[in-house]
Amino acid sequence: MALVSGLMGPFIGRLSDRVNGKYLVMSGLLGMALGLAVIALPAEAELPPWQLIPGLLVCGLGMGLVLVPVNNVAMGTVPADL
Repeated sequence: MALVSGLMGPFIGRLSDRVNGKYLVMSGLLGMALGLAVIALPAEAELPPWQLIPGLLVCGLGMGLVLVPVNNVAMGTVPADL
């Protein structure tokens, strides 16, 4: 999950310069929810760990879509002298 988020960071950063950040954050949160649903629905005690990989990849993509635009929005609101 962290690997996908880190790999997507530069691409999402360039995209967030062109697209309004709130749309990326909303789609990222939706992706994280979808990934968690993919993990939670088939979850059983006997579930092999490799079956969690698709959900974790989707969660990582959603996390990447959330973190970069949120940082851009937060830093964009700070006055230049600070």
